[in-house]
Amino acid sequence: MNNDPERSALFLIHSLAPAGSQGDTAWNAGTFLASNRIQLEPAKQAVIELGFQPKPLNVRAEKPNCLQALGDPSCCIVGKLSHPDETFAQNILLANLAAISILKSRSVPILVNYSDNLAGQTKTSVASLYRSLLWHADAVIYPCQAMQQLGKPWLNLKNPAQEWIIEDPWQIEEQPYREFKPDQPCRIIWFGHSSNSQYLLDELPRLLQSCNTHANYELTILSDSAIQNKAKEQLKELPQCKHWTLRCIEWDSNSQPKQLASELTRAHIAIIPSNIQDKRKLAASHNRAVDSIQAGCMVIASPLPSYKELNKLLLLSENFSETINTGIQQYSRLTRKWEVHRKSHMERFSPSTNAAKWRDAIKTLTQSYK
Repeated sequence: MNNDPERSALFLIHSLAPAGSQGDTAWNAGTFLASNRIQLEPAKQAVIELGFQPKPLNVRAEKPNCLQALGDPSCCIVGKLSHPDETFAQNILLANLAAISILKSRSVPILVNYSDNLAGQTKTSVASLYRSLLWHADAVIYPCQAMQQLGKPWLNLKNPAQEWIIEDPWQIEEQPYREFKPDQPCRIIWFGHSSNSQYLLDELPRLLQSCNTHANYELTILSDSAIQNKAKEQLKELPQCKHWTLRCIEWDSNSQPKQLASELTRAHIAIIPSNIQDKRKLAASHNRAVDSIQAGCMVIASPLPSYKELNKLLLLSENFSETINTGIQQYSRLTRKWEVHRKSHMERFSPSTNAAKWRDAIKTLTQSYK
């Protein structure tokens, strides 16, 4: 392979920066999914440490001439290519598949970051496009073992991709668990993208009506305004067993992870409800649980495979109100136990461990194509 003079590493990303934008504009000018940034920032740093120049490029089908900017990089790293609007998601994927076809013709190795089970969806064009993306990959990065099992069936069996599990790194340095005081509200937090909000809204009636081991509760929702407005309506309409207060904090992409750390470190309990029947969520990353644990929260999560791996540091539940009641009663005992074991169990999610794995993956891939 003929490397360009800069020894560059191309990043094919999706942000809401203008179609065809490059460099810092593509990376910083538009909204960038938090999970995408968590996964790709360490990869970007790794290519720099390996002597490559990172070149982000935001390609979409409405501006096909952006394919002329692909160049002849030493490798190509493909970020998460998803969006709630399927038509928009198709524009992203079609453009990136075209880009990958061009790069493969130039013998450029392709590394795909597979963190949502998009190929596993049935009867959607996005699934078909993602299966093609995985088939063309020379290496695939997964955030957990469960996701690897879901992605493996779509690899090219005649020329199988290298496979790596690189857990998302924590964004928050270890903080002490909070003291739980009877005269203060029990502070509960839910945070995340609005695409996950229905899980919270489904759980909210049971929380309001069945949490009963404390005098009053405060629920913080750190997300966008759409989910916050729906929660406000529910709080007005539903009966409450105890007094509940709702705090709505708008997610600010430009203030992460500082904003997330600030909100998590004031909470006693972080809840991560999901739907264990949802095939797309079966292999969710550990990242929301990991950051909540690092911040000193009691974490209550649905029993997804990645959260089961952390069962020594959190509570798994299919009945959140019941587990909140039990957790409050045993708060001091559990948090003391978790404090003892937290550091050893969290080491695999440290930024240094994550960075080392990215360097190994990129170095192995590029050396195999020399």
